[in-house]
Amino acid sequence: MGARTDRLLGEPPGAGPDGLRVLVERIEPTSVVVGRGSLLYLGGWCFHPEHRITRLEVVVGSRSHRPTTFPYARPDVVDALREPRALYSGFCSIVPVDGSMRPGEHAVYVRATLTGGGVCLRQCGSIAVEHEQTVAARESVGSRRSDADPLIAICMATYDPDKELFARQIASIRAQSHRRFICIVSDDCSSPESWAMIERETSEDERFVCSRTHRRLGFYRNFERCLELVPLDAEHVAFADQDDAWHPDKLASLLEALQGSGALLAYSDMNIVSADGQRIASSHWTERSNNYTELGSLVIVNTVTGAASLFRRELLDDALPFPPDVGGSYHDHWIACVALALGELAYVDRPLYDYVQHEANVGGHAAEGFRSGLLHLFLRFAANPGLRLRNTIAFARTLYLTEVVRRELIGRTLELRLAGRMTPDRAAEVRRLARLGSSLRSFTWVLGRSVRDVRGHGATMGFENQLLKGIVWRHGQALRAQLSRGSGRWTCWRRRRL
Repeated sequence: MGARTDRLLGEPPGAGPDGLRVLVERIEPTSVVVGRGSLLYLGGWCFHPEHRITRLEVVVGSRSHRPTTFPYARPDVVDALREPRALYSGFCSIVPVDGSMRPGEHAVYVRATLTGGGVCLRQCGSIAVEHEQTVAARESVGSRRSDADPLIAICMATYDPDKELFARQIASIRAQSHRRFICIVSDDCSSPESWAMIERETSEDERFVCSRTHRRLGFYRNFERCLELVPLDAEHVAFADQDDAWHPDKLASLLEALQGSGALLAYSDMNIVSADGQRIASSHWTERSNNYTELGSLVIVNTVTGAASLFRRELLDDALPFPPDVGGSYHDHWIACVALALGELAYVDRPLYDYVQHEANVGGHAAEGFRSGLLHLFLRFAANPGLRLRNTIAFARTLYLTEVVRRELIGRTLELRLAGRMTPDRAAEVRRLARLGSSLRSFTWVLGRSVRDVRGHGATMGFENQLLKGIVWRHGQALRAQLSRGSGRWTCWRRRRL
């Protein structure tokens, strides 16, 4: 659903008739199902070789939006174009899309206001807007009797699974004590041999339904697609990985936790095992703290593993479609954030499945924190004066454009869809997260959390320190651009990368 292009509209990113040079390198996603509100993420660069840009806007439909970040240094653009004035040209933008936009194709424009009042407008891409899900939810067979167990939809996303591990996982799902389920297998363009194996392993049980994508989506969008196929009469939804092994009471125990607590989502502990079944750890929480009550901590670092969880189907009304995929987004993280923003989570304090740890895993068992904060960064410089500044700045830039922006996207999507339905405390946390990179209040909030967890052993493992680096970089770029422009001259490009 996302697009990353080096050329848009079949044209090179040369200057237009007005002299403006602009390239939108990424629009995520390019096809938007509005639902209860969605966001677009756009990133690229824009500059004018003769005039300073005093205002930049992204225009989608009839609305214009100021970039989240503009300008920031793009030395790669300077190198590619051999144009010193392209240095401070980088921008990224988060654009809301709601029901006021009519269905159909909408052009994406970049509008730049120049010194002297001139205005340049360039089309840089397009998006498709839909108001309804294009994939209809599948009805399961037959109606539910009043005394029947609730139907659970199990969503499994696959891609070239290991034959033995996949067969073991399917067998463990079939052996569940809760018998009333449907398992939807969404395969992300596996090889023909793997797809044939998937169909063969599931063909003997009509509760398994297999579907294949037409193009590679990646695990995040593939899980989203799988959720779109959940039957309308399913009351609960579970995630399944392609290579784990469930304990027979997994679904029943999670269902009991949900029904007994009124929570929106329940999850359990897990055994960490090797591919050959050897136990590595008897708990997921050997090196970090669990958290299922603090929304801010959960958005900063996820503690809810998808394969360990079961949630109420009504969450899908708010969770679909997923936010833009920026910086390595995870389906389970997003679902857990929606659940905790609206209600409570329940935790089953015992392993209900064996999580297989191996190199092919998308996620893994975290054993290290993120204690490398601002103080640690200073000490590194003191110990090694020769450490290159450009590497540190490049790392901070990456942290902002991936980790900070991804959490802003979560916060803004929650704010857009759940307005008026969260408690005051949760709504306040969401507001801070939605403005993580731009608000002084959000900065002091993250700084306070960082100081509170100096050792990095809490639920977030000290990841606030990494966010602070990205936030400081963002404000530093804005300040440096303002200072260079305030001097009335262009910043000279030096070969030292920024």
